[in-house]
Amino acid sequence: MTLAPFPTGFDWLPDGTALLGEYGSRAHGTANAESDRDFHAIRVEPPRFVTGLERFENLRHNTAGNGRSSADDLDTVVFGLRQWTQVAATGNPNSYVLLHLPEYEYVSEVGQMLLDNRDLFVSKRAASKYIGYLDSQMQAMLGNRGARVQRPHLVERFGWDVKFGYHAVRVGLQGLQLMQTGRLTLPFDGGELDMLLDIREGRVSRDDVVTICEHLIGNIRLAAWANTDIPDGPDYGRIHTLLHDMYEASWAGSAQDR
Repeated sequence: MTLAPFPTGFDWLPDGTALLGEYGSRAHGTANAESDRDFHAIRVEPPRFVTGLERFENLRHNTAGNGRSSADDLDTVVFGLRQWTQVAATGNPNSYVLLHLPEYEYVSEVGQMLLDNRDLFVSKRAASKYIGYLDSQMQAMLGNRGARVQRPHLVERFGWDVKFGYHAVRVGLQGLQLMQTGRLTLPFDGGELDMLLDIREGRVSRDDVVTICEHLIGNIRLAAWANTDIPDGPDYGRIHTLLHDMYEASWAGSAQDR
């Protein structure tokens, strides 16, 4: 198995990295002048992290150091394959985005195995995850729930945190598309993109955002109930087989630290 070199700026990535893609607003087509560059990667851990007691913890690398990222900075999180798969199988919205990017900075032959089997992770279980994510962002937007991220500059400018509203609607649109089609299409375009940009730029009232979110919640539930092509839960048997094949292929073709 031939491994291509990592792209410029990512030579620090650990052995076994199978997939690297740009995440966040740039992937969604909603970036502005202040947006930094967010990347997610998946690593097939070396044998010692799987067969022994040691476990691979998520690795984060930010070119801004400890400062706030600017538009030129790269913020990258590397997930271990087993942990990422466990989260993805539960219907985690962030995991689905990584599987449906329009392009990738790096894909190994093993990483392509994961992309070729992305449908294994789609199930109706994701509907409640998307609704939960949407609701958490909406409640933070309304001030009904403490938010981990604070953006006082947005509150000062618009009277409320428009980015919470943007994320709530974005994830709702994606949850609806996933339940209707079993796939995500990125980046956003057309009317959906216009609506997201309008929300992010404060051209939509908070009350209207709440109404949009409530409609999306109802439509996600309806789509999940109506679409008989999407299974109720993930096919763990096939996912187990996929992981086994990915680990074997990665270990056979690499001189990773064992």
